[in-house]
Amino acid sequence: DLNSFFEGKKIILKPSNRQASIGIYVISSKDELNDAFEDALKVKNEKTVDEDRLEWEYIAEEFLAGYEISSEYLVKDGKMIFNNITYKEGVRDQECIECAHHIPAFQNVEVEKEVHNQINKLIEKANIGTAVLHAEWKVEKKYRF
Repeated sequence: DLNSFFEGKKIILKPSNRQASIGIYVISSKDELNDAFEDALKVKNEKTVDEDRLEWEYIAEEFLAGYEISSEYLVKDGKMIFNNITYKEGVRDQECIECAHHIPAFQNVEVEKEVHNQINKLIEKANIGTAVLHAEWKVEKKYRF
């Protein structure tokens, strides 16, 4: 499946049921596919997940360039009453591997407004009443944080 998914563009292989950056591989060429898959099967996450609880599951996805932000929202009666946006610093040349989080995330009001606009659209379209929401975003580097 991984071989057929790869079409010459950078992709990411990662566990779909783990947290943070554990077990993520950025694959840039067909030559890297087998090694990344074999290495992914060896990764252990004993500090954060009890191995008896979950079987390892993997997904592959298109690589999106840019920096990553994480956002949390408290919604009450369909209105956002609290939000937090964190800039996620990535390891050099492996930006999807997290090494630090920064709060406050933004000095760029344009990006922050757009993130809130998108969450408000979700709240409205999904008819969310009261909930805690979490979203991860990739932002093009031309929009500085």
